[in-house]
Amino acid sequence: NLNNSIGYLREQCPNQKEAIVWGGDNTLWYSNRSIFGIVETSPTKYLILTRDASDADQYEEALSNLMTNLTEKAASGDSRRKYDAHSVSDGNFGIIYGYVLCMPDLSSQQCNDCLVQTISEIPLCCNGKMGGNILKPSCRIRFDPYRFFNSTIVLDPNATPPEPPSLPTSPSTTNSTSSGT
Repeated sequence: NLNNSIGYLREQCPNQKEAIVWGGDNTLWYSNRSIFGIVETSPTKYLILTRDASDADQYEEALSNLMTNLTEKAASGDSRRKYDAHSVSDGNFGIIYGYVLCMPDLSSQQCNDCLVQTISEIPLCCNGKMGGNILKPSCRIRFDPYRFFNSTIVLDPNATPPEPPSLPTSPSTTNSTSSGT
């Protein structure tokens, strides 16, 4: 939770000008410099599921296709939706659940570049493994053989927030004063 992360950072990094902590699906990042619209790919945190895929080549091909599709969708999102989650299945290895996310202040190109770089690290950290989570300040990816996300809500990028309800109108009263001469 956010309060625990703040306390953790205060305790672990009392004199630092910049720090990042990842917890669950959240990222807490603070800095004394502007980080808005900046792609940061370091530091990186790897979390790896130790279970091996039975057919690593086929698994990695399906995973690559899934991550490519997720990246395209996330990068094309607006500031309300720079993420995507989905799954693919195959009889040989079951289902792969995948998730990608960019910080919402990144441009489409920045989001795409961050995710492509992060996905390119899968063979380095997670070669042949059935699950992994790669966390960077500006983006993150995750894939696992089990469902770890709720169904995503598809937002219409052209949708506008609803208008606030109008206030009830009260009958108008007129006060008039006349003066005689």
